[in-house]
Amino acid sequence: MSKFKTMIRNDMSFCDELISRKFANSAHAKTLIAKYVMNYPDFTNEIISYGHSLDHETNEIEKIK
Repeated sequence: MSKFKTMIRNDMSFCDELISRKFANSAHAKTLIAKYVMNYPDFTNEIISYGHSLDHETNEIEKIK
């Protein structure tokens, strides 16, 4: 399996874990997004376009979903 596919599968598992906890802070969202923006500059267009917070305690689970 390619490194990219492995990264996606790992990130999907991490997202599933966050969704089951019903909480993700902005650091979680930024960490996940940053991996893909480098290869796909428009990746965040549909994800963060509705706004984001710098507060690490804000629940960002909708972005993760």
